[in-house]
Amino acid sequence: MPHATNLFATAVPDGAGLRLGAPHGPVAASVKQVNSARDYGSQRFKRSIRPAHPPVQRPVCEPFPHGVGAPRRPVAASVKHVNRARDYGSQRFKRSIRPAQPPVQRPACETFPDGAALRPGFPAVAALDQPWLARHVIATRKDDAMPASRPPLFIGGEIYRGSTYGAKHPLAIPRISTVIDLSRAMGWLPDAVYRDTHVASEAEILRFHSADYVAALRRAEAEQRVDAETGARYNLGKMENPIFAEMYRRPATSVGSTLQAARLLLAGEADVVYAPAGGTHHARAGRASGFCYFNAPVLGILDLLDQGVERVLYVDLDAHHGDGVEEAFADDDRVLTISVHEDGRWPYTGKAEDRAGGMARNLPMPPGFNDSEMAYAMREAILPLGRAFAPQILMIQTGADALAEDPLSRLELSNRALWDAVADLLPLAPKTLVVGGGGYNPWSVGRCWAGIWAVLNGVNPMTPLTPEAEAILRGLTWQRAAGRNPPERWFTTLADDRRPGPVREEVRRVVGMVVL
Repeated sequence: MPHATNLFATAVPDGAGLRLGAPHGPVAASVKQVNSARDYGSQRFKRSIRPAHPPVQRPVCEPFPHGVGAPRRPVAASVKHVNRARDYGSQRFKRSIRPAQPPVQRPACETFPDGAALRPGFPAVAALDQPWLARHVIATRKDDAMPASRPPLFIGGEIYRGSTYGAKHPLAIPRISTVIDLSRAMGWLPDAVYRDTHVASEAEILRFHSADYVAALRRAEAEQRVDAETGARYNLGKMENPIFAEMYRRPATSVGSTLQAARLLLAGEADVVYAPAGGTHHARAGRASGFCYFNAPVLGILDLLDQGVERVLYVDLDAHHGDGVEEAFADDDRVLTISVHEDGRWPYTGKAEDRAGGMARNLPMPPGFNDSEMAYAMREAILPLGRAFAPQILMIQTGADALAEDPLSRLELSNRALWDAVADLLPLAPKTLVVGGGGYNPWSVGRCWAGIWAVLNGVNPMTPLTPEAEAILRGLTWQRAAGRNPPERWFTTLADDRRPGPVREEVRRVVGMVVL
């Protein structure tokens, strides 16, 4: 797949590339970040958006064959972003998707007097003279009516509340139940937006996983044991992927939540769906791996592709390389995978030079990776790659094990760095599916993921905790040294203190490699 090796290929006579700096993806402009300081509720993320210059000399719709950087579906191009302020408590995250009104036949590329442009079949675009409305980088004519926004949906389930991988396993802790309880205690999760999870059928799971592996997992759950041959063949029965009571039903439920999220997005019931149980990104088609028995992100993406989606961007923020997802779509030009993870940590894959079949970008980061370095990687690599790919649907894996207080990594991020990353990524596609991932400190993962749900709803996660939410945090326990005397701030706030620092040369080197 030689056409898929460079997201920023210089435009050539046949149009088979996308020039860096040219309009691409949902925004037809370069972005000037006026103030990179992160301060929720401030004006710090005002953007200066310039129209393509000159718009008449470089049309948005360049002819591409079908490779990377070439949208294979309609994309809205230019939007006037009046205010890019990152105020999670504002109206910034209200949705403003409007259908074409009326649908008309349009030429391959149409420009408007203000330089806004349009790809085939997409609703007309023009300047939007109002604050930046969330992630939907689509503008409509100013005389169009504004429909009611569609709130994000949350997919959860009670199976996680009583299920555990075993007392000594890192996943002995409550995670999904804590996020649900915290979000409800804060008043952020009304019944109207909560959905009980779908449990994936065997037929749905077989879309990716082999029949013999699925049968072996079912049998292991029923018998609560595996013989040596089965354990070795399918990587079952040891500390990594232990035998436990719900070892088939729980991962089938995680898969079901991701499939349900994908279908809700395509049905138009929401533009953002949060399925925190759906981040099991290590499993392979025929074996378990890294606490993951089924690969929920892969099955969710396959379902989107099966229903006609042609460009899916998968961004993995977990401390561990998203190896299972990368491998599944290594040579599929409909899916771009981007993983930022700790270098030298299990599964010991995802080097900066590794691009799989051409559709992967990896950012292995050194121990001590800090908030400033995450912001640099987002600004200089992940966001430009995403814009160039111009996805129809974005999936974000939000593993919380990259946080400083997690026991299974040596990265040093605050949860606010992950909240910032999610907020920065949301404008890349008109629809987004957010899943969880790793995270092995019950306080840090619960607080982080509840804050992500707040961000998705335009709610300020810095909001003081309610007494009910504080009681939930005080009620958690953790059978590790750090859990014997947890700091008071784990009980009294969702937000970590920021962990800024220098942007080290090894981080700059990795970022430079992935955008070449």
